Amino acid sequence: MKRILIILLVARLLLLLLSATNGLLPYGMDADTWNESDGGFRYRVIDNRFLDPLSRWDGNAYLTIAFVGYDRGRDIRSNTAFFPGYPWIVRCVHHGLVEPLMSTERWGRETPPFVSAVVTSLLLSIACLFLFRIWAVAHFEKEAVDRSLLLLLLLPSGCVLHFVMSEGTFLFCLLVAFIAADRRLFWLAALAAAGCAVTRSIGLVVVLPLFVSCLEDRREGEGAPWLWLYIPPLAFVGLLFHMAEANGSFFAYFHQQNNFFHHASFPSIRGVAQLFRLEGKDAVHLTRDAFQILMSLWGLIGCGLLWRHFAGTRHRVSYSVLCILLIVLPLLSGALGAMHRYVTIIFPLVAVWASIQWRYAVWRYVFGGLAVIQAVLFVFWIHNHPILT
Repeated sequence: MKRILIILLVARLLLLLLSATNGLLPYGMDADTWNESDGGFRYRVIDNRFLDPLSRWDGNAYLTIAFVGYDRGRDIRSNTAFFPGYPWIVRCVHHGLVEPLMSTERWGRETPPFVSAVVTSLLLSIACLFLFRIWAVAHFEKEAVDRSLLLLLLLPSGCVLHFVMSEGTFLFCLLVAFIAADRRLFWLAALAAAGCAVTRSIGLVVVLPLFVSCLEDRREGEGAPWLWLYIPPLAFVGLLFHMAEANGSFFAYFHQQNNFFHHASFPSIRGVAQLFRLEGKDAVHLTRDAFQILMSLWGLIGCGLLWRHFAGTRHRVSYSVLCILLIVLPLLSGALGAMHRYVTIIFPLVAVWASIQWRYAVWRYVFGGLAVIQAVLFVFWIHNHPILT
């Protein structure tokens, strides 16, 4: 427990130190949507050099959903392109924890909602580390468990768990779902899967590996009440009705993704092929695409390692189905710029890679190299360059 908190604290302090670079490099895309600070850096939500870098790209949309709600109107780019699971938790943390502790009466000033989003992400990242350790202890040796925690934080996109983004919420729900399924608590697994379904569009596919887990239990003579797995699809349909209230269309999410974000053209084989084309790309976009290819390969190779590690266990097929779906479906839906984030939240792959029996010196170089890569990518993130998006 103490080691987990120390690891998380060190990682968070390093991010704060790197945030001091805010404004020292040229800014990338969408600079016209930012404000200019007296200190010379651009900020989106809050005029604070160390906190503002935690919100880039999708962060503003999540904050708006949390404290204002969904945009109204069908023919404009709106926040209905994003799911509300994470914003709902931010709102609960704001009213239930942050606002009472940091009230105007106590501190003499109002607490910015942005602070509540940062606190929520921090609490979720702590919870994810504890849950990840609980899951890993049941399937891996102690040394692999310790390396898994480090690897989760030091992956190139591991820092997104601290950001105003939905990865922490999705990973939390995913871990709860499969820890519960391992213990045959399928009612809890179904509720957690419903949390995945209202947090990210890919979340609904979590039902499939959970259903496979039910079938594996039935094959072993165990009772598996698979009817609980109707809950996630019902939650997803309810979410679409919720979006339709504001946007006027049951298919508002798909309309937004297809027309403004180009992520919902399934299957998008042409989008995958675009990763390998060189024409018309500058150095930043070439670097981004190479990074996406490498992280996708990391995930696919990890699927092979996972299949071998879980040989002869009842978890082999269900975890393999989970990992393959969470890699292949985003690729085929055109979500190519965010593959590094999708791979980061596939926790079985992280543990399987960490279980490789390399010498201590090799792992030390691996972790050191990953830390440097993450630091460089975070500086690009701060200045809104589309390598880490």
